[in-house]
Amino acid sequence: MAEFPMSNIRNISLLGHSRSGKTTLVEALLYRSGAIPRMGDTADGSTVCDFDDEEKARGISLSLAAASLIHNGSKVNLVDTPGDPSFLGEVISGVSVTEMTLILVDAVAGAEVGTELAWARIQAEGQPVGILVNKMDRENADWERTLESLGQACPGATLVPFHLPIGQALDFRGIVDLAAEAAWMGDSGQTSDLPEDLSEEIEEARMVLVEAAAESDDELMEKYLEGEDLSAAEVKMGLAAGVAGGTIVPVFVCSATAGIGVHSLLDRLVEVAPGADQAELPLVDGGQPEAGGEASALALTFRTIIDRYRGRINYVRVFSGTLAKGGMVKCSGSPASEPLVNLHAAQGNDLDNQDAIGPGDIGAISKLTGVQSGQALYDADSEPDVVLPTYPNPLFSMAVAPATQADSAKLGQSLSQVAEEDPTLSVVNIPETKQTVIQGVGEIQVDVALKRLESGFGVGVLASTPKVPYMETVTRVGQAQYRHKKQSGGAGQFAEVHMRVEPLDRGSGFQYESEVYGGAISTVYLPSIEKGVKQVMEEGVVAGFPAVDLKVVVYDGKEHPVDSKDIAFQIAGREVFKMAANEAGATLLEPIYSMDISVPEDYMGDIMGDLTNRRGRVLGMEQETNRSVVKAEVPFAEIMRYGTDLRSMTQGRGTYEIDFLHYEEVPKHLVAKVIEGSKEEDEDE
Repeated sequence: MAEFPMSNIRNISLLGHSRSGKTTLVEALLYRSGAIPRMGDTADGSTVCDFDDEEKARGISLSLAAASLIHNGSKVNLVDTPGDPSFLGEVISGVSVTEMTLILVDAVAGAEVGTELAWARIQAEGQPVGILVNKMDRENADWERTLESLGQACPGATLVPFHLPIGQALDFRGIVDLAAEAAWMGDSGQTSDLPEDLSEEIEEARMVLVEAAAESDDELMEKYLEGEDLSAAEVKMGLAAGVAGGTIVPVFVCSATAGIGVHSLLDRLVEVAPGADQAELPLVDGGQPEAGGEASALALTFRTIIDRYRGRINYVRVFSGTLAKGGMVKCSGSPASEPLVNLHAAQGNDLDNQDAIGPGDIGAISKLTGVQSGQALYDADSEPDVVLPTYPNPLFSMAVAPATQADSAKLGQSLSQVAEEDPTLSVVNIPETKQTVIQGVGEIQVDVALKRLESGFGVGVLASTPKVPYMETVTRVGQAQYRHKKQSGGAGQFAEVHMRVEPLDRGSGFQYESEVYGGAISTVYLPSIEKGVKQVMEEGVVAGFPAVDLKVVVYDGKEHPVDSKDIAFQIAGREVFKMAANEAGATLLEPIYSMDISVPEDYMGDIMGDLTNRRGRVLGMEQETNRSVVKAEVPFAEIMRYGTDLRSMTQGRGTYEIDFLHYEEVPKHLVAKVIEGSKEEDEDE
């Protein structure tokens, strides 16, 4: 494919509620522009962007995909993102490599939860945005009602219709392109005269459009106020400036499946979407990319696929310079350089070999080792200070274990590779519970990852709800003494240890001291006692969880000149520690997380009451446009499946973030219940 100047490249991400038609729209745009010979269908899994087997089975997008087309001398790169909130990481990755976002809305349902979340995400990123009202040909589709719902879902937005529908629902047959002052009927690529029966609506909407264009430029505004007519070129220039500056949110309308309005949408997107040359470099000090290929190469990896046949494939956006075949690049976080062996133009899962990926463009690289989503690539002789995308902390987790002995050998590496494909997935070994846990943003995301283990890597796993990683500690000073004596006919075992256990501040760990004087216990045996204590600390005294934040002091004891030995003092150290810890009020500690819960104000009462029931402490509340943000501290045991409950309480409109804070003592009235539950789990295992 020919290389395009950066000013002629448009990078656009598609966001929206699940099943709003993003993948179908990409398919329609590719087909109408001639990029593909026939239009695929999500129902039979034949689309360019939904190529994964699990996507085909579920009928929804589960990861982002990139495709491109050429229209009116410009290259348009489209990044299709999943609509389910479990895949927020894919949305963040997609937005990080584009200059404009198009939010899709179902003309029947109007603005939905996914619309609100997409709008909030784009506002946080400060990126130009447009809105497409799709599925206008469906029964009960309503243009005016959808616009009204958009006004509520996108507070503060200056929504400017660029299109008007000709008919709606089953009578939808075309669109009026207000900027071009022409009508597009059916799926034809030709314009026609404006319908006379809509003349008043067209005149009114056209006035709003021209005023918005004039307000985006001081010179145009002055000309407009003086009563002069703006030329078509001036209107288009003003609209492009308004969209790029965020003062105009264009609203389009179409039916992607029927192809109605698709040609006009493509025209307008090429005109108003910022070019790749207007992107800000992802550097600490910002800056604009250089147009020429002589600049240092800088690219961002936004998707990684590890295929059992094709190996590792990284989809990248080049911000400056050129990635050329045979060149050397470094990856952020790695000192080693790697050669660029295979470069590709990407059309979903189809990769065409090419010699270079130019500045501003999107492509794919295969055979890079260790590079994954969310990392930067740059020339081997440069060290740019890159700002990488920030991904949310995990909200949902599942404990995994191999289904068979054969799976055990492959599980670790396969889990690591699945996690490398998604920057919001992580695999951790929890020492407190002795479990391997896979963590992600949402339940569907983790479920898809587990299925990927079986389908992509041939590894069977048993999944279960993770245990809460409690820890144990002591609450007061306690002491005990223990004598270990064993005679077996020959050399025996003897050790006597007197021990004191004291509590320490949270996070202090473990301290071990000796106050033995006069040689009651030889110094050579003190490490043996400590070894015995640490063995018990790993296993726990109360409920099988590791003990922390305590001080052990050996203050007296006895030894035998013949029978005392290392193993005897290990055993004595273990047993006396158990006794002393119980005397010191051994109890449980639980992890406490900070929470930021964002919900529409109508749901605040339910959220506050629910937090109280979860033993949460509300620290404060903040107002963000039409939403309230509650800040709280809550025990992890009470929020392990909070996402499901929050969706139920808020009809899917609530979001939340969590972050580990510290450990606190479990309330006394709950300790016995936790201990009993832990014993039952151990028996089941």
